[in-house]
Amino acid sequence: MRQISYCLHGQQLSQRERSGRSRRTTSAPVYPIQMSELLRGAVRIGLAALMVVSGVAHFANARPYVQHLPDGVPFREELVAITGVMELVLAAGLVGPTRFRRPTGIALAVFLVLIFPANVYAAMSQVSIDGVPTGWVRWARLPLQLPLIAASLWSTRRRRP
Repeated sequence: MRQISYCLHGQQLSQRERSGRSRRTTSAPVYPIQMSELLRGAVRIGLAALMVVSGVAHFANARPYVQHLPDGVPFREELVAITGVMELVLAAGLVGPTRFRRPTGIALAVFLVLIFPANVYAAMSQVSIDGVPTGWVRWARLPLQLPLIAASLWSTRRRRP
């Protein structure tokens, strides 16, 4: 049997409360959780999956990530490893306990802003990067970070009561 979660002004109701055997008396409507909540959850889980894939790739094939950084940046390999760990931690925060989701969404947005210069460098310099074509593709990738930033903030915002 399919279980449907119900809400009363943003509060989840127990089976007893839904059946009317509860002491709670109100005339407020009981309704299924809104589709926007389900969509936000799906986006949040999708972002977490993206962060896991990217975080693991920082270790499985670090060379393209190192190539995104100018030669003058010290400790390039170490920076790539640190950002890989950060992506895995952010993924865990997105799917972890509810109290961590909003701070994680904000941290992910900040993280995406901080790594943006590496993508700008790759687009401007057209330096050889394994698996990343040169030319317009590198420029086309730049605006894609805006929806990721927006999704990280939107999918982790707190539900309104």
